[in-house]
Amino acid sequence: MKQVLSFLNAWINIYLAPRQSFSVIKSEPEKHKVWLPLLLLLAASLTTGLLTADLTKDYQRELLMNSDKYSSEQKEEIAKRFEAPVNPAMIAMPVIGWSLISIAALAGIYLFVGNFFGGGQIRYWTMASIIAYVSLIDVLAAAIKTPLMLIQQNALIDTSLALIFPVRDLGNIWYQAAMQFDLFLVWKLILLIIAFQTFFGFSRKKSIALVLPVWLSFRLIAFLMLQLSS
Repeated sequence: MKQVLSFLNAWINIYLAPRQSFSVIKSEPEKHKVWLPLLLLLAASLTTGLLTADLTKDYQRELLMNSDKYSSEQKEEIAKRFEAPVNPAMIAMPVIGWSLISIAALAGIYLFVGNFFGGGQIRYWTMASIIAYVSLIDVLAAAIKTPLMLIQQNALIDTSLALIFPVRDLGNIWYQAAMQFDLFLVWKLILLIIAFQTFFGFSRKKSIALVLPVWLSFRLIAFLMLQLSS
């Protein structure tokens, strides 16, 4: 019960008082910190995935059908494939797999950056816990975006710099670039910088210098993948 209450305290404060939240996480036994936020993240991701499956399918179809990389015949084949009903198992498996792999990979990358380049000394499970708690921003994002998706019947709810564009143009390279600077992604960047200060004891300037290049690299990769798929 104490562990659950501690988690609830850290969860609420990750949004309101992140330094306090990270202090709570830092004081907990190392092996238990990652599981509760991970379970909450999986539950939120699965719920959103299942509720918006049809909308996501329509969005993916729109991306492919508007692409100049496919001929008319190929687009007809694509349209036929998207006519099949959504299989819940095919949604759940990628969501669970991606959540686990992404947290594990990000923990390894940021641990390497903090320990090797920054000269810090924390353990892998501590960094995995940091990434899991920072990822709870996605739970708030899902709570806001999912109802809007269902109301508007639209899988793409912009909370990024793409809002400055007068119309949604997924084929526009500048629109795609603006999409990478999402409010919730920037929030997670700020939390990671605070986490580096709290757990490693780095200065703000050093934390920014270590975290920001990695974050920008991920945004560049996401942008390039969007370019390849459109």
